[in-house]
Amino acid sequence: MLIWSTLDILSYGAGTPSTTLALMSCQNAQRGPPYPFPKVPIYDAVIFCDLHSEPGWVYEQAAFTAAACREAGIPFYCLDADLYGDFTRNFGRARTACIPFWTLGDDGKKGKMPRQCTYDYKIKVIEKFVRYELLRYKPRERTLPLDIHAHKRLLKHEVIDAIRQQKRLGQWETTFSELTRAEQGQLQYIDQYAPDRRVFPLLGMEIEVLDADLVRALSTLPTDRRAIILLFYFLEMRDEEIGAKLGLSRPTVQRRRISTLDMLRKILEE
Repeated sequence: MLIWSTLDILSYGAGTPSTTLALMSCQNAQRGPPYPFPKVPIYDAVIFCDLHSEPGWVYEQAAFTAAACREAGIPFYCLDADLYGDFTRNFGRARTACIPFWTLGDDGKKGKMPRQCTYDYKIKVIEKFVRYELLRYKPRERTLPLDIHAHKRLLKHEVIDAIRQQKRLGQWETTFSELTRAEQGQLQYIDQYAPDRRVFPLLGMEIEVLDADLVRALSTLPTDRRAIILLFYFLEMRDEEIGAKLGLSRPTVQRRRISTLDMLRKILEE
């Protein structure tokens, strides 16, 4: 006689909640009835979706939990779900699921972009694995009525949480794909390395120049001429203000600035 029962599956994310549930289930499996944690089932499967490029502690925690599951006889599966690789390869070329981004506005207010990746890279991946690997369905094979909800119980709460979070965040946030190019530019940071940058000390200040060619050209100028260029074009001072700083008249500053600019053009054209 066949006995039908639902599959109890834990979607494992290596955080405190799912790790706690997995370890409680392991204790139930090892000790047997009466179970120390009667409200926690002995899972038929604990499934971890590897999104790639996760912090090191995530993989350490997953390995620790996998070892505990093996000792308790609970199957632990690690599924490939290359979220970050897909995002970097396909962004701007094909549909991508939005991953979490944290933003900082001009007013200093912090915000978080809504994520849309939980369903595509966790829920759907797990459901596909359960259907074809655990329930042994073939592609395009019709689902039996008794299997329709066979693996839904534990995933149901994650779906509900994802939908609630998306609705809540959607009230005041915008998906990454809907940002303008100017807004996207505010989210990036470009590392600058020597020799592409140089800091010129001037009047107790430090003026950073990032372009390698401009650094080379400015370095060839006399100190007084370079000071005029840096103050005018980088600190946006007027000729009168520069003259006051350097002890020169406004016409002198203007004349030297124009002639020095011509010198820079010739150096950069070499």
